[in-house]
Amino acid sequence: AVGGETLYTINSSGTATSVGTIEGTLPVDMDANGADLVIVAELKSYRVLLSSGVLSEITSDSDLSTPTSCTSINGYTVTTRADSDVFQWSSLRDASAWDALDFATAESNHDTLVAVRSVNKELVLLGRKSIEFWYNSGNPTQAFEPRSVAPLRLGCLSRNSAIVADGALFFVGRDGDGGGIGIYRLNGYQPEKVSTPPIDKWLQDHKATIAIARAFAFQLMGHAFFVFTI
Repeated sequence: AVGGETLYTINSSGTATSVGTIEGTLPVDMDANGADLVIVAELKSYRVLLSSGVLSEITSDSDLSTPTSCTSINGYTVTTRADSDVFQWSSLRDASAWDALDFATAESNHDTLVAVRSVNKELVLLGRKSIEFWYNSGNPTQAFEPRSVAPLRLGCLSRNSAIVADGALFFVGRDGDGGGIGIYRLNGYQPEKVSTPPIDKWLQDHKATIAIARAFAFQLMGHAFFVFTI
């Protein structure tokens, strides 16, 4: 967990131990590929080698363009590139190694990517106006290829609202046709709005600051909860 500008490990009894410094005050995005924990922070990106617990800045590879979000799938770390529709992936189980040719573009719609998430072995690319689905094809020259399904005319408004909970992806989004804001759950390739009209109105009233929205999920007594805050 990252609190303030410190990365902590937390054991099963709840005891937190400092691992090192993460520069910046905004929320981070992080995920593990099986060998590394990758942290995309406000100012820099970091990796923790899980076998040793050592934290280091990802500086050894200039082929990694400024990341804005990250996820992992089949041992690859995947990041979105700032202010673009491009995403990149690392070498297998090694987030310190990147190749400038290991990238692809969400081309179905000219859109800026807000976040990338891995859901049920699918790569979900969340843009401001559209959503695309990709998968790990096993192609040695192009590891990820688009699914032959139509992109969704639905945009994601906040990276930190996009979380996997209860086996599905939840996020705050805007309908590409109607323009309304709501909280959505992806059921396979189909979006399902789960927010109620009063919550939709609250989101609309706070649309000016919706980009800083955050979400987390937990279970209590067998019930799943999705918590959303600005």
